[in-house]
This record gives sequence, C-alpha cells and structure tokens, in this order.
Amino acid sequence: MKVDELKTWGEMNPEEKGALLLAKHEGKTIQWLDPKDPHDEWDYAFNLWADHMCYRVKPEPEVKQVILKGRCYPAGHTWFFDEHPVGATHKITFNLVDGKPDCLSIQMEEL
Repeated sequence: MKVDELKTWGEMNPEEKGALLLAKHEGKTIQWLDPKDPHDEWDYAFNLWADHMCYRVKPEPEVKQVILKGRCYPAGHTWFFDEHPVGATHKITFNLVDGKPDCLSIQMEEL
C-alpha cells in the first residue's frame, strides 16, 4: 500500500477504528507507520491510537514451499541442488516466509 493511500487514525471513520479495536481485542498484532517517513517500515504498535499515525492489522505471512533435488558429483566434493536436476539422490524442502528462508523448516531426505 502506498503512503498516499494510507489513512491516519484521525482520518479513519468509526467503522475502521472499530475494526482495529476489535482486532486488538481478539489478540491480533497491530502495527503502525509514520506516514511522514516514506522509508519507514510497519512496526509493532505499543502506544496506540495517535491521530497522526497509520495503523493496520499485521497481515498473515505469505508462505511458499521450495523443493530442491540434487546429487553429489562423482568426485564426492561438490553437491548440486536445483528444481530439476538429472540423477538426483536427495531432496531438500524448506519454506519461504514473506520471501525469506525459514531455517527451522529445512528438511533433507534421501530419494
């Protein structure tokens, strides 16, 4: 969402404010952004509801599973993993969460 499309707390109507308050009550994470700082990133809102700040419910992360298959080259010193390797002997599976590898999700298995 572009900064010029954001509404500050002071600009929100009662329904928009109510939706944020309900989300907070339900335990969802509320984030804030200073619209005057276009390079700023959404951060966790601890001091809520300042008229000049923008607020949102933290979006659910985008999770994508990546599967790479590979094998060791005959000399035994180099492994190669790709989506479609020839003669694969092993498979690595991991998740990307918002485009970043989740190291705790890495699994490797023999084919």
